[in-house]
Amino acid sequence: MNCFIKFIGIVDKENQTHCIEFFKGLNIITGKSTTGKSALIEIFDYCFGSEDYTVPKGGLITRRTEIYFTALQFSNFTLVLARRGESQSCFIKEISDTDTIKNLPSVDIDFFDKKYFMPLKDFKKELGRYFEITLTSVDESIERRLYNDKRSPTPSVRSFTSFMLQHQNLVANKHAIFYRFDEKQKKDQAIEHFKIFLGIAEQEYFVLSQRLDEINQRLKQIEIALPKRADEKERTERHISKLLKEYQSISGVQLLDSDAVSIVRNPQRTLDFIANIPIQVDALSTTFEKQRFLLQQEQSSTLANLRELQQKSNALLASINYADKFKLSIESIEIPSSIDISVATCPFCSSKSHTVEHEVNQLENAIHWLNQELRLTPYMRESFHEDKKNIDNQINTIKLKLSSINNAIKALDQQTIHLEKKRSLPELATKAKLHIEIMLEDLISRSTSDLDMEKDNLNREKNIVLTKLKKFNVQEKLEVIQDQIVESMREIGKNFDFEYKPINLKFSLETFDLWHEDIDGNRILLRAMGSGANWLYCHLTLFLALHRIFAIHNRICKIPPILFLDQPTQVYFPTFLNDHEEEFDSKKLSELIGRQGDEDLNAVVKMYNELIRFCKETEELTNVEPQIIVTDHADRLDLGNGNVFESYVRARWRTRGFIAE
Repeated sequence: MNCFIKFIGIVDKENQTHCIEFFKGLNIITGKSTTGKSALIEIFDYCFGSEDYTVPKGGLITRRTEIYFTALQFSNFTLVLARRGESQSCFIKEISDTDTIKNLPSVDIDFFDKKYFMPLKDFKKELGRYFEITLTSVDESIERRLYNDKRSPTPSVRSFTSFMLQHQNLVANKHAIFYRFDEKQKKDQAIEHFKIFLGIAEQEYFVLSQRLDEINQRLKQIEIALPKRADEKERTERHISKLLKEYQSISGVQLLDSDAVSIVRNPQRTLDFIANIPIQVDALSTTFEKQRFLLQQEQSSTLANLRELQQKSNALLASINYADKFKLSIESIEIPSSIDISVATCPFCSSKSHTVEHEVNQLENAIHWLNQELRLTPYMRESFHEDKKNIDNQINTIKLKLSSINNAIKALDQQTIHLEKKRSLPELATKAKLHIEIMLEDLISRSTSDLDMEKDNLNREKNIVLTKLKKFNVQEKLEVIQDQIVESMREIGKNFDFEYKPINLKFSLETFDLWHEDIDGNRILLRAMGSGANWLYCHLTLFLALHRIFAIHNRICKIPPILFLDQPTQVYFPTFLNDHEEEFDSKKLSELIGRQGDEDLNAVVKMYNELIRFCKETEELTNVEPQIIVTDHADRLDLGNGNVFESYVRARWRTRGFIAE
């Protein structure tokens, strides 16, 4: 978004306007201590929608200000933003009239008509509209909404300030790089929304991502449901097979040529077919007797199998009990901890006896055997338990099969009972056929084809969504931009006097970490670097590289190429607090800390020349000239290289401040 700060000002309580005009490129506000330099960055931040009122309180500015304002210059209009101190109401007004814009430095309080004020929350949304930050949903996954019932925060222009503002206590800080990153939520939002700010992810991307997430979750549910339907299908096949046999045993004729598997595969066609089949009964058929005989045979063999397994199970249980008792009995044996061996001597002939020694050897062998047995016993018990578990599972399966056979025999016997009660065979056959028809109707209503069809449709839609998402290439574009940032840092960094040579700064768009990578590939994070100059150079190199990227992608990038640096040269002149003279004297400030002023002054001159060169080169490369505003004590520098310090000075506060006493 190619815009820049045109004015920062205040209208005081006496209706007098105090205003600074800025331009593209380098802008310098120079002055001694306590003149209001640092207040400018706070006024801009406050007018840009900050929740906090951080303009230094108790000072001349806050005591005399009626309203703060800033003006942003877009290509064909000026946007004026204003707020009163400690207020949650903000002014926003778009101006296209050239004369009005020209006269902004002299506007009075009447310019800030109350009809242009709105609550802070609405103000930030309205301001976002000018930067094309109007997304209503940025969730890539629906999981957050499902479990938290909340949407992710939408991008805000407030996140821009992390890339635009480097306050006095931040610009050379080794523990922090970005403004507002001390709050984790704001840091995470700025990182997450960076792809939006760069214009590589828009609302359609998030809508498609959410739809893709919905599709994937539904596909997972279907994948879980399909095996359950498969189990139901197998049970249905067994049930239909049973009903077909029942019908045949009653009627003596076969209802269908198809088997249960074919019927379940196409239940509707089977139902339509058997609806037109009349009930036929062959009273002379021997099907009943054959089925009952086969079932009895199967019952006998199954029962024999069951008893065999039960015997194995009992044997294993006995082995387990024996192993337990054996273990307990062995553990109860008291094993001597030591023995004394003595040689017996005959009192008559004085000959020595080795009987005791022999028995000791036997005892040692017995102890060795006992230890072996003790080590094996736990394995034996575990092995027996595992075998018994497997046998018991087989027994349960056999019992279920036996129960099914018994029920089938009972069903056949039930037919005989019904006949004895004078119910006719056609009646019983009709009832059996009716059971089959009901089963098929139920099967049709629970057809798995609906899930299969939904799965196919979802997979087709998923491919379409993936194809549409592919055109965004968000991750690949972020990787390209990260490489561009690192390359820009390499070009910019070599112009600063880092202690690490050659400087090889890296930056991650995933974590927003900055580090130097040495020739051995070791990471040296900013906080591990020494010297305030290194910290300042790291900040400058990174932020200049970022703004080079913003300018390169200006057509789609939302972040304006504005960089505000508050007193960056303080690392060279930490005695700035003692700067109360009407002229800037670098040697005097350096001497206060026992250093030579020339070296520090040369470093400051080099920094300003690099800022000027950066603006010019970026404009030549991208046709976008970034705006850099520096508030500083340094003044009247001899920049050389054809650069005139005075041409960049927008205000000099040596004899007065932003507001005259």
